[in-house]
Amino acid sequence: MEPIYNNKKFSSNGIKNTKQRNLVFDVLKGEDRALTADEIYIKLTEQENSISLSTIYRILDVFVSKGLILKTNTFNGKKSVYEINRMKHKHYLICTNCNKNIEINHCPLEGLEKSLAKETKYKIVGHKLDIYGYCPECQEKGRRED
Repeated sequence: MEPIYNNKKFSSNGIKNTKQRNLVFDVLKGEDRALTADEIYIKLTEQENSISLSTIYRILDVFVSKGLILKTNTFNGKKSVYEINRMKHKHYLICTNCNKNIEINHCPLEGLEKSLAKETKYKIVGHKLDIYGYCPECQEKGRRED
């Protein structure tokens, strides 16, 4: 897969444009779910791109610091997932065993957010909600931790 060059997006955020950064960004841009660094690495090596996992982590750190992508830590803190910052908030169900994540298609916190704003006089500018559990596949395989 030939990278889509993101000159304007990178330069407007003070990021040097490199082939490796484009490759990582394009993998994330092509997904509709958050990915771990390992998943990005596998996708890139399957496409016969030469890049180290440590380079991917460094690139992801730059993208997160500039707000281009979002980083979510999993429940157990062992893995993080990354996705393009599409400037809309999302919520996920995350399996604590296999790290599978499913986007929740609606915001269950809108009413609570409005109520809290009224009650506390806060101007609420955002929130984040991730729900952790065990996906059906992990439950069936008996890997569930009680």
